[in-house]
Amino acid sequence: MSDRDKTVPKNPYIIIGSLCIIAVAFIIIYGIWRCKNEKFVDPLTFTLIGGPEMKDFTDGWGLIHFTFYALLTYFFPQYYLQIFFVGVGWEVIESMSKGKPFYVSSCNVTINTDHSDFTEWWSGRWQDIVMNTLGQLFGYSLRKLGVSWIIFPIMYVSIFVAAFFKAGIIQEYLNKN
Repeated sequence: MSDRDKTVPKNPYIIIGSLCIIAVAFIIIYGIWRCKNEKFVDPLTFTLIGGPEMKDFTDGWGLIHFTFYALLTYFFPQYYLQIFFVGVGWEVIESMSKGKPFYVSSCNVTINTDHSDFTEWWSGRWQDIVMNTLGQLFGYSLRKLGVSWIIFPIMYVSIFVAAFFKAGIIQEYLNKN
């Protein structure tokens, strides 16, 4: 048994479930904040890698899906199938909400289409399932190659910095100061 295998908790479903609950909590908080700030342009809706043909895959949300599922599979590779179905289930829930989740159903925020590729900011996308799966393959590969887990915080920070830069938020801030 390798040292890495000894670090797997006795009941990994509790850890996986907790990480998913934390992710959903962040999404809910972000959605509520976004609802209350109607002029906010979501930087995660911008395509960060590639051209228009990649917009539904490599926007900030797609890259967050990729990174989150890479992280889950990195730490729990033996549960890759369960993790995959969590992602599919989440997209089904998003699809059933028809563009507005229950916690912001009275929100009148519309996407500023002059600055974004999105028309709805809450929707189930089959592209997210593809990004989840690619993330799982990436996370599994990183683990097999012995790459340190520190790559995940670096990936998350990089996504947000790129998204804020692409949305012009960083430039706007620098121009004010």
